[in-house]
Amino acid sequence: MEIVANVVLPRMPELKHPIFDDLYLNISKKVIKTGVNDDPLLTIIVDHIQPQNVLEVACGCGLTAVNLARAFPGAQICGIDLNEQYIALAKKEFDLEKITFSKQDAYLFKKPNTFDLVVSTRSLHHFDDISKLFGTIYENLQTNGFFVFADFNRKFMDQFSVDIELSRKVKMNLCYWVYHARTLFSDGDFVKYMQRKFGQVKTFSDQVQILVANSIIASYTPLEVVMALKEAGFKKPDFRMTLNKRSMFVAAQK
Repeated sequence: MEIVANVVLPRMPELKHPIFDDLYLNISKKVIKTGVNDDPLLTIIVDHIQPQNVLEVACGCGLTAVNLARAFPGAQICGIDLNEQYIALAKKEFDLEKITFSKQDAYLFKKPNTFDLVVSTRSLHHFDDISKLFGTIYENLQTNGFFVFADFNRKFMDQFSVDIELSRKVKMNLCYWVYHARTLFSDGDFVKYMQRKFGQVKTFSDQVQILVANSIIASYTPLEVVMALKEAGFKKPDFRMTLNKRSMFVAAQK
């Protein structure tokens, strides 16, 4: 397979495996330990919305939910995620009266007209059907409620070149490298391949870069997001891109 730069390749569903779950758990534990967790979503929310009832979809280990609870002390925060390990860590670390965490399937979580704000941080790429997800979120929002989210931007793939140590330090585009490898191997063989490579990767930060690459190739483009939001019934969304266009921040109103 020939990899051509500056071409947006078709989305490849995220490879789900404990090797990546363990990495995310380790990242979350480091953040919890240091107490440093700058959340750019809060800037968008705090300036425009004063929510009372908030749902976080795919809340992971609860880091964003806690930031929301601190920013809006009068709000009730509900965090849902399908991963039992993440929910267990969230409950253990953040025992706050105004926050509830539970294992839920976001596609099936139905509380119509309940929330004035739904948020999602770096998690849309976990979902293979964002039209269905957005439809459920739209149903759960109150009239004029907001859906605010941030995620990777697949159009950024051609820019994601980093220095990483494998058997030697090289400059490579990790997204295309992971994408190409996954076209060559079955998921099971790819995991074995990655585990061998992880044995050669010298630093935790480089392992995280591989996790990010796996997420970017599963992410959506701004156009794909707009179409799915429109299909769900949302008003015209407001987009904000980071300077390198690696991430998109989106606010859409019911």
